[in-house]
Amino acid sequence: DFMRGRALDGMAALPIANPKLKVEAVAFHQWREWRIGALVTPWSMLLIAAPKAPPEAGWQDGETVEVAFPSGRYDLMAARFGPAGPLVYLSLFSPMDEFASPDEARAAAKSAVLEIMTPPPVKTLDRRALLRGTAPAPA
Repeated sequence: DFMRGRALDGMAALPIANPKLKVEAVAFHQWREWRIGALVTPWSMLLIAAPKAPPEAGWQDGETVEVAFPSGRYDLMAARFGPAGPLVYLSLFSPMDEFASPDEARAAAKSAVLEIMTPPPVKTLDRRALLRGTAPAPA
């Protein structure tokens, strides 16, 4: 709508905004009870996770919500965005001046979403090294 467009115009005028970039949703997909992806803007890049159903207790804007992704547990910030409803987000980049093109920003967003959705490698125990006393110390 008109007011939202005006707000975006105002943000785009900030000195931290990268004029080469525009607002776009990248790499969104369904995972379990979440819709996950990245939001690229001229001033920031956010990982966004929106639940299929609103949380029972509801979230307050600015509340920290822990979410378990395949790569681990992360603290995300809760927010409500009109018809999008409640969602949580994590800042990936801000400002966006290191991106020379929309393609570069999109690639970084896709990479970040892929990384958060990739489980860490499974560590195997080397029994021989353990018996010899040369196994690495546990992390």
